[in-house]
This record gives sequence, structure tokens and C-alpha cells, in this order.
Amino acid sequence: SSINPGNIGPLPNLRAALTITCNSYTSTDVPKSIPDLGSATSILNVSDSFSLVDVNAGALSITHTWDADLEVRLRSPAGTLVELFTRVGSNGDNFANTTLDDEAATAITAGAAPFAGSYRPEGSLSDFDGQNSSGQWGLEIADVAGLDTGTLTGWQLRLCRLTDTDGDTIPDPFDNCP
Repeated sequence: SSINPGNIGPLPNLRAALTITCNSYTSTDVPKSIPDLGSATSILNVSDSFSLVDVNAGALSITHTWDADLEVRLRSPAGTLVELFTRVGSNGDNFANTTLDDEAATAITAGAAPFAGSYRPEGSLSDFDGQNSSGQWGLEIADVAGLDTGTLTGWQLRLCRLTDTDGDTIPDPFDNCP
């Protein structure tokens, strides 16, 4: 039962009032060469400032002739590092507009090259929840085995927040005057 001071009737169901707004941001810091037994980092600058409630990475596009050579992580402006995937895809080639989403039906470890579509990452993108969206996001790619190179050709972030209709930085479900 809910606490109801003064017996003023039923309290509103705040969960039903939650509305999420998402913005997509595309990196302009591409293409990036992925050297054999080396690494590359691509930066995506986000100027919008809001508290994150969901983060998705993708569409991620990488050309590489042996996907299992790659380890890919996403770093937030706060410095939080989340493993997107490590050494998946066996001897398959490429990632074609791959989206990493905690709510995806298929784990990236169960996917196959070229990983077209949406997959759950190996780490948890919800580690970014509650952080501020603004600043430099980094996509870090390491090639950890010899004989193959590749290129990061594109990537995006989809950053989500609770809706703030009146723009006062207080999400509508918690605002007295949305």
C-alpha cells in the first residue's frame, strides 16, 4: 500500500506517466584504421546535457577480415567503460550497421558476421544510466591477433532521457508543472 498523508485519495501511478525521449548522435571522427595488433579510438562529441536513462550503440560499421581479432568498448564522458564485445564472430568478416542494445533479443556472442541487426552487448550499457550525456564519448577498438587489419567506417549513439516538456530540467513525472 502507498503512503497517503491526509487520506486524500489514490496517489498517481508515476510509472504510467514515464515518457522517454531519445536523440541519435553520429560520429564524424571516421573512418579510423584499425592496425594489426594495435588499437583505434573514435570520439563522438555530445553537446546536449541530460541524465541518461538508456544508451544504445549503433549503427556500428567495421570492415575487418577476422572479427574474432577485435575487442570493442564504449567509454562515457564520465570515464565509465563498457565492453560491447570481445572476440566474437570466429573467422567471419565485418560488422554491418550493428546495434548494441541491452534490450535486444539476441546476445552478440550468439550472433554471426556480419552482425547486421540488434544484439545485447557483453557488458551492460545500463552502467551509463544516471550519468550526464554531455561530453566526449569514445569507441575503443583493439585488434588483439595478428595478420588482419580493418577500418571503423561509422558509429552512432542513441541517448535517452525522461521527457521534460517545459524544459526546466525536471522530468515530467517529477515536475509539479509539466
